[in-house]
Amino acid sequence: MHASQLVYAHSPSLLIFCSVQVPLARGTPNSNPRREPDTQLEQAKILRVFQLLDLLLQPWGQSVKDLTEALGSNARTVYRYLRLVGEEGLGYRVVRQKGRYRIPDTGRLTTHQLFSAEEKEVLLQRLAEVGAPNPVLESIRRKVQLSAGLLPRPEELPALQRLIWAEQLREAIRKGCRVRLLGYRSTSTPEVRDRIVEPLYLSPELQLRAWEVASSLEKSFLLDRMQGVEMLQEAVTPRTVDRLPDFFGLADNDWLPVELLLTNRAHGVLIREYPAAARCCTAGTDPFWPHFFRGKVRGYEGIGRFVMGLPTEVRVVAPDTFRQFVREKSARALW
Repeated sequence: MHASQLVYAHSPSLLIFCSVQVPLARGTPNSNPRREPDTQLEQAKILRVFQLLDLLLQPWGQSVKDLTEALGSNARTVYRYLRLVGEEGLGYRVVRQKGRYRIPDTGRLTTHQLFSAEEKEVLLQRLAEVGAPNPVLESIRRKVQLSAGLLPRPEELPALQRLIWAEQLREAIRKGCRVRLLGYRSTSTPEVRDRIVEPLYLSPELQLRAWEVASSLEKSFLLDRMQGVEMLQEAVTPRTVDRLPDFFGLADNDWLPVELLLTNRAHGVLIREYPAAARCCTAGTDPFWPHFFRGKVRGYEGIGRFVMGLPTEVRVVAPDTFRQFVREKSARALW
């Protein structure tokens, strides 16, 4: 008999998890056969740990209320995850100051230890078994390959470059310095230009929330719309994130509830493109709509693009305002 044991290893700003099979002695109380855990649920749990670590590494710290909103859970779950990443669990020193939790920058996340050939093989095998591909699993797989000295395939180079930029942005957030986003392409204007920003928060989907110096506004920036990141010497003005972005990178409005019915294809696209949305999905009762999404977004633009991109694969359940938004957008389409 075997049981799953959680194993973790560190690389720069990354915690890598995998389940390995370890033998149980005969007669062990837990040696009864157990059903394999749902892979999507396991991915959601691992993703939540990544999100919590990213939030706790922000220099201003996070209150329990901030963490419950960001993780989409309740206070009890937040305290459980704080214990998980703390010194009694994964070994991080989580400090509480004035009601806010954070992980001090001790340099622990900057050390890098190469995996042995056996460790590399086990990690890659287990990652290949964890459900459908998504950006989080792909980034872990690439970093495991790099730690073993393997060269990425040509088609992986753009994604690898974005991971490098993400590491630079996380370092800038830790150090409290400004950065220049090189050659940024905005959807609101065809102009390509550099943006000097004060980075505030980087989501697991690599969406940057930052204060833009030129406009004096807090905005969201996507790493796939920039050509590079340059760290600057100027220090940032201490401030907190006014609004954490939703799955789609929007942060300009208050939270709005949305409920959707999804086909298997729509569900696969959603969790592949926006892995954090997996925690908002549950099994449906209709065979044609086997998945149900209930979550909150900061505006209809982002989730509206997803719905209109799969018009026969998604049904809007609620609210009526979102259904009307989609209909009006579709009516103006130049198809």
